[in-house]
Amino acid sequence: MWQPVDSSMLSAVAYEDGTLHAKYKNGKVYSHPGVPQEKFHALMASPSKGEYFNKHIKTQHPAAR
Repeated sequence: MWQPVDSSMLSAVAYEDGTLHAKYKNGKVYSHPGVPQEKFHALMASPSKGEYFNKHIKTQHPAAR
């Protein structure tokens, strides 16, 4: 289930079975497998979703479109 996020880069995220799905403002969707649930919770709690996403998810968990 998609959850809207307050971010200049992302419009929504979803987490399912260890995969984080990220929907960008431009409409593109990427899936990042192997993301621990703790990182998803940290992303949702972060004051800067884009910064956290870029630093802890995008660079450490390769995406598939």
